[in-house]
Amino acid sequence: MRKREHRIRNIAGIILVSLWVMLLAACGEGAEPVTTTPASPTQAATATPEAPQTPVSGETTTVATPTVAPPGETPVVTVVVTATPVPSTAVPTDTPTPTDTPLPTATPTPYVDVQREVLLEVGTDWSVAANSDINGDGKTEVVAYLASGTAPSSAFADPAYAGYDLVAAGLVIAQQDDDGGVRFLLRITTGGVTVDGAQVASFSPAAAALLVQRPGAQVSVIPLNSAGEGYINGVMLNWVPGAQAYQVAGQVDIPSAEPTAAPTAAPTPTTEEAYPPPDTEETPTEGGAEPTTPAEETPSGGDLMVTKEETPTDAEPAVTSESESESESESEATPSP
Repeated sequence: MRKREHRIRNIAGIILVSLWVMLLAACGEGAEPVTTTPASPTQAATATPEAPQTPVSGETTTVATPTVAPPGETPVVTVVVTATPVPSTAVPTDTPTPTDTPLPTATPTPYVDVQREVLLEVGTDWSVAANSDINGDGKTEVVAYLASGTAPSSAFADPAYAGYDLVAAGLVIAQQDDDGGVRFLLRITTGGVTVDGAQVASFSPAAAALLVQRPGAQVSVIPLNSAGEGYINGVMLNWVPGAQAYQVAGQVDIPSAEPTAAPTAAPTPTTEEAYPPPDTEETPTEGGAEPTTPAEETPSGGDLMVTKEETPTDAEPAVTSESESESESESEATPSP
């Protein structure tokens, strides 16, 4: 009879513990229920307690601890359910929320054939002197010029003008701009100089040709007349990196006039043929005076005029005695009948 009561008590204890565990598991916010089977006195005595596990933040832990009961009594199981709190991260109210700013996208500059565009602008009869970075700005410049048939005078043989080896009727320097077009940095014509479309120098009167120093970071030009001589001072321009443009830096002096060379031989004078003297008639005069010949007229329009004088050489001078001269005077004084 006692064994039967003891068995009924054990079954009732097991049912009670199971219900209690299920109730606590339901209260543990969805934690999985833990079913605990009471151990026998022998198992409880020999059981090795499990090492406690470190709870994870935010999880619910259920621990069932059986109590060893003496023989004949119902064992009691103590169930402890603990929840590890989740640390709260406070967001400061005064901290502005960062906004995503889109990065600007760089648009690549389209490639432009500057040399082709320049020749289409100025004409296909122009020649290209350079297609490289001549002023050191990191961009490629195109230098085009229109050849001239005028030859510089020998006065430019001075070593000071050794770099002036380009004779042209016009010259331009151009490069690609940031918008994919063509920018004319410099234009030189027989009428003057323009920088980025603005005139900075003028030649008056207009030149017949231009004597240009080989273009680079410095460009100098001297206007020439039709004889190849410099008739006014030239213009010097320098590339200014800060302004990214050519600017007038000063004037270029022209060589002094060539000295006139002395003739190597004395020039041979040319004598014009003398005109024949006009016909004259001898007219007797009173008093026995000799006839006079009118002076010879000199023709006009000649470079060298020559007058020819006649001197009698063959005729002997006439000799008159005093008696003859007295008789002639008496005859002149006596009137004729």
